[in-house]
Parts: sequence; structure tokens; C-alpha cells
Amino acid sequence: MNIQDGCTVRFWTDIWHPKGRLIKAMGEIGTQKLGIVRNAKICDVLVDGDWRFRRCRDPNFQALIANIKELQVQLVGNYSDTALWWKGEDSYDDRFISTTTWDLIRVRRDRVDWSRLIWFSQGVPRFAFITWLALRDRLSTGHRTSQWGSSSKLPLLW
Repeated sequence: MNIQDGCTVRFWTDIWHPKGRLIKAMGEIGTQKLGIVRNAKICDVLVDGDWRFRRCRDPNFQALIANIKELQVQLVGNYSDTALWWKGEDSYDDRFISTTTWDLIRVRRDRVDWSRLIWFSQGVPRFAFITWLALRDRLSTGHRTSQWGSSSKLPLLW
């Protein structure tokens, strides 16, 4: 998150801190111990450059407070907060691009020769999937289930 005015970034549930969501890091009890309601925004907690926390003797929360104060967040009233999307190694962008995200999370493999026979624009996805399973020898056929110890013969009821 790129914090500007702090009016859209939630203190507890948004990922603005290096620890991630503070509600997960500190638990629900954190709202009581620090005196900050669960749906508070950054601008509600950071007023005139000063963080407004309730005094707390818990060492875990004292460490969190010190960590937050080290970040030196400064609010700029004229600009709105923006979400940043990961583009790669230490690079972020304010626009979400699905192809970039897909390339970051997928595992690239070599294209197989038969892929155009299965996956094409007018193909029915259900049939393409079943054909793909057949080519990969992953269908649960009678021969295959017999190898698992299952009987493929059904008893006659008449």
C-alpha cells in the first residue's frame, strides 16, 4: 500500500506494515490492548504526525509500537492512498495487470505438440479436459480401477 492521506488504508486489516496484516500478527486482543477499533484507518491512529496508542505493558505490543514508529509514515492530505501490485523483483505498480500476475505465479513448461488439438477457441472445455486426461493416461477406466483392487464387474440384479 502506498499511504498518502491514510483515509482508505485500514490499520488492522490492510497490508501496509512489513509484518503484513496486524490483526493476524497480534490477534483480536490487539484492538483492546492498543485502544484502536478494528475498522480504524491510518488517519484515525496517526494524528498530526503522532501515533495514538493506548499505553500497554505487554512486551510484544511495545515491540510492535516501536516498529510502527520506526516506519516514519507521514500523511499527505491532498493525495489518495493507492494499492500497489507486485510486478517482480522489488518492483511494484499501481495498476493490476492479470497477465503479469499470471506469469508470476505459474510454472512455465515447454509447449507440447498436441496442445493445439485439444485447446482451441471453439472447443468445448468439458470435452477438451476429458481428451487431455485421456492423452495423459489419467482417466479412471475399468482397467485402471482394476489395478487399484476395485472390481469393474457390476452384479446383475435380474
